Amino acid sequence: MRLGITPALALSLAFCSISATADYQPASFDIAEGLKFQPQLSIINGYDDNTAHSANDEVDSWFTVVNPQLSLKAGDPLSHFALSYQLNHARYHSSDEDDYTDHKFTSKWHHELTSQHRLTLNYDYIRDHEDRGTGISEGQGNSLDEVVERELRNASLVYGFGVSDARFNVDLRLVYDSKEYRNYRQQSMFRDFDTVTGGSTLYWRLGPKTSLLLDLSRSETEYDRQASGESNRDSTDQTYHLGVRWQATGKTTGIVKLGYSDRDYDDAARADFSGLTWSVGAEWLPKSYSKFIIESGRRAKDPDTLGDYVKETNAALRWEHGWSERLTTIIGAKYIDEEFTGLDRDDDYVAGQLGLRYDWRRWLRTDLNYQYSDQDSNIDSLSYDKSTYWLTLRAAL
Repeated sequence: MRLGITPALALSLAFCSISATADYQPASFDIAEGLKFQPQLSIINGYDDNTAHSANDEVDSWFTVVNPQLSLKAGDPLSHFALSYQLNHARYHSSDEDDYTDHKFTSKWHHELTSQHRLTLNYDYIRDHEDRGTGISEGQGNSLDEVVERELRNASLVYGFGVSDARFNVDLRLVYDSKEYRNYRQQSMFRDFDTVTGGSTLYWRLGPKTSLLLDLSRSETEYDRQASGESNRDSTDQTYHLGVRWQATGKTTGIVKLGYSDRDYDDAARADFSGLTWSVGAEWLPKSYSKFIIESGRRAKDPDTLGDYVKETNAALRWEHGWSERLTTIIGAKYIDEEFTGLDRDDDYVAGQLGLRYDWRRWLRTDLNYQYSDQDSNIDSLSYDKSTYWLTLRAAL
């Protein structure tokens, strides 16, 4: 699924990108002793000039998204839990084929057993969609009469050992992921899968806020069904990474991991992957009111449609600058290169974003955004470009 700006992603950007000088601070209230409840509501109005991600015969439409979000929190730093629910209901005024209703439930529980032993349990359930012309419907957006719907589940258990100021700490994790499509079953049933991942991360503390890390993981992915004439997609992934993590050291925070990944398919007819992989995520604050966010990565992943695997390389840069306590501008750019194996296909995706944010009150914010995205593929039907404009009104207590 290509990550261009859609109403769903617009919501994600609106909720996740808080500027360094943000004055918007949602309030919560106690519904029981120690149990805090926080409601928020966002309404997005926008315009999309290519809702189906089509190479030609583009469909354009104005859209409205209503997004309530509810959260519950309780506990203290040693033992706490959090629950949240988010609804995204979108209506396209000139293209009801693109309407959708998404649900997202997340939960987290953390408990410090002793000063050396801790447990963290997470569970997420997402019932969302792939926009027409993305994911399993790429290149076919105009032929669909509704979006592709799916269910995602993620459960993880992390056991941590070591006191916070010890020279060494270790995290052991067990993760379960699944994806199951809900419509277009003649095609989508062959893309349902389950993945189980086991891994460990060893942290070597160099200073109060800086650690070297060694990360090892192994994943087993199994697909529920195999299409006639298609080789088995089940695979085993092993990754080995060395890296460094630093937290609020001077003006920067981040984590960098560089290593090796090996993917073996159960079916010898599919090409295996082995090679260099990396993951970079960092924030730099040259001033208290100005923030740069840098991300980059390389990995091998399964294709949504045809091919053995996709070697994906990505990079993104975002700048948020507060001109006053209330006014913030946002400039961002993203690049993704996808090289397909087992299929003669190569995609290049670029996107640029401009945004303006204003915090009217502690409980009221507006965002005005524009994004242009372009995918260039050697398969003509998979190339497209699109522009999206949207205005977000966000309110809380």
